[in-house]
Formats: sequence, C-alpha cells, structure tokens
Amino acid sequence: MRNTFQKFARKYEGIGLTDFVRVATEAHFESETEIRGVHESHLIRHGKRIIAPYPNRIRLVLCDDGLWRETHSANAMLNTSDTIHLWAKVAAQPRLPDLDLDLDTDPERTSK
Repeated sequence: MRNTFQKFARKYEGIGLTDFVRVATEAHFESETEIRGVHESHLIRHGKRIIAPYPNRIRLVLCDDGLWRETHSANAMLNTSDTIHLWAKVAAQPRLPDLDLDLDTDPERTSK
C-alpha cells in the first residue's frame, strides 16, 4: 500500500497538485469495522481546479492496529489508467462504478 501511495504522490507532484480535497456525500457502516461511502474529489493547484470534480466510492476498514484504512476504491474518471495527467477526463454525467471487492484476500486487515 505504501508503494501505491508513493506512486500517486509522485504523479500528483508532477502535475503541480497543491491540494486534494475529498468531500463526503454519503457513508454508512457495514459493520463495526467497515465503512462504505461516496465522496467527490477536487484536484486543486494553487486555489484553482485542474480537472472537473469527480465522484468516488470507497471502503474503509478498521485494521488490527486501530487505524482506519482505505482498502478499495473506484472513481468515475474516464481515463483511469495508471497515469493521471492534466488532461484527465471526467464525463459531464459521470457513472460511478461499483467497488470490486475481493473480501477473502483483503491484505489491509492486518497491520503492517
């Protein structure tokens, strides 16, 4: 997970991102240790959006070390390749995909 975070951090630095704002629009507890919800992401460079806001689904799990961690996510960007660029596309009416959950092999359930 740390490698994934560092990879995204480098990409965001590369496009000059100064702020990444997530605004929750819904959330519910699936259990005492799992939250699923939807939020809207705003990518900002020096106070100006660099792409249109887009919705995301997210799953948070309370791990053995007592911290909540994101284990699954899905977003409505049209080009969800490994590369995020300034020219990333968001549909006028974005379709938010379902989470692709493989709960039997969830590596985030244990602390690292």
